[in-house]
Amino acid sequence: MRDSTDSIDRRTAIRTLLASSAIALAGCNDSSSIAQSNPLTNVSVTDTTLVVEFDADASIDEITVIQPDGEAFASRSVTSGSSKVTIDIGTQYSPGEYTVHALDGEETTGERTLTLSPDVQITDLKLGRNHPDEMYEDANVLAVQAETILTVENTGTGPNSVTQLLFEGDVPQPTNKDTDKSWIYDTSSGVGGDVDRIVIPPGESTTIYSTSRPFTAASSNVSCSSDGEEGQFTAIVRLEIGKTLRQQYDVEYTGQELVDCNITVSGAEQ
Repeated sequence: MRDSTDSIDRRTAIRTLLASSAIALAGCNDSSSIAQSNPLTNVSVTDTTLVVEFDADASIDEITVIQPDGEAFASRSVTSGSSKVTIDIGTQYSPGEYTVHALDGEETTGERTLTLSPDVQITDLKLGRNHPDEMYEDANVLAVQAETILTVENTGTGPNSVTQLLFEGDVPQPTNKDTDKSWIYDTSSGVGGDVDRIVIPPGESTTIYSTSRPFTAASSNVSCSSDGEEGQFTAIVRLEIGKTLRQQYDVEYTGQELVDCNITVSGAEQ
């Protein structure tokens, strides 16, 4: 994703400027003093926003960000006396090393790099019927009995988003994959339904709820018996960035009918 304000001519100019500035910095005898006086004090990510902080009294008129392929990602003008600019990253960027440049006219006065690389994993799965107190607010009886509670964690350095939650294997109702629906409950709108995506900022975990009713009481795909019926199913989480996650679980159905079946889920080797 590139900032919509960048034009082709602007990107070309920025690349030329930064390339010449880098050569100049590498060749000058006082490059170490320039590095020591770097006005960029901190570069970090908050949610889906890149936060660039700098000395308020530094002479900076523009902050420019270069993405891993060398193209301009975004640029922001700096207001006199300010000490921070923010740049929206979103969840459609290219993972890798980004370079932030502070510019004073045609001179590069500071530079910092950071790596944007999300790392999302499934950390927990529970059945709503076994944990009704952990379901979303106002979940009806059918949702509690049929839906799942999934926790995903992003231990990486960049944001990502979950775009779809699917189930296959030995569940009462495997998810229909021939649709663009996310099959993820929208907890933020107040009206329910399916959300387009769930954003997971770096360093945070998020709970998501299925809407596909994988553990519905009506099924010809699995059965419940007093001796216990064992099987395996896979939770599939599709992401905006990176590979689709697949986590396999063991499951056992014990009882007479699915409507009052005792369903036990445990982790299985992938």
